[in-house]
Amino acid sequence: MRFLVRAVILAMVFSPSLFADNDPLGPAKEKFLDGDFAAAAQALAPLASAAGKDRDRALYLTGVARLENQDLPGAVAALDQLLDLADSAWKQRAVYKRADTFAKQGQWKEAVQIYEREVSRLISAERKHEIAALYLDYADRAYEPTEPGKQPDWQAARTFYVKAAEVGLKPDKESDVQVRIGRCEVELGQRDAAIARLEQLARQ
Repeated sequence: MRFLVRAVILAMVFSPSLFADNDPLGPAKEKFLDGDFAAAAQALAPLASAAGKDRDRALYLTGVARLENQDLPGAVAALDQLLDLADSAWKQRAVYKRADTFAKQGQWKEAVQIYEREVSRLISAERKHEIAALYLDYADRAYEPTEPGKQPDWQAARTFYVKAAEVGLKPDKESDVQVRIGRCEVELGQRDAAIARLEQLARQ
């Protein structure tokens, strides 16, 4: 399982555009593959702190490494430095990763604000479905926490499920999301809203 997680991270982070032969950032790749994210961030530090053509890429990867290592302040610092750069092809990726850091800290409002800004820029249904999927991921994590002993955050889950529905869900997700929103409303004491929602769903 740990190898699978690392493989997913590598697939997300190390696309062909990220690493080429004799790439100065290459040594970090082995650290990521080993799951040693602290060492990966350390390997990236010289390029992330120096002016040059690889700085933005190094900052993005540093943010990813620190986020995976649960070093949230370090991830925020790296991503914010990248976002402050005047012009970089990596800034858009950093925006989404910055939202991830807010979500990991339970700062749902800030994460939502980032995605709302991004949704307003999007045109295609496919891209909107991508954003909806991110909302659903946050909602599911609040609805069914994977951490031992952690209770569901019904308010956060409802907020994200509603946001996903507003952005635009794929047809196979719509009914399940509405049911989950209804469950959240029941748990939050909003029974009338839950009943109305589920009755409307039954009529569809």
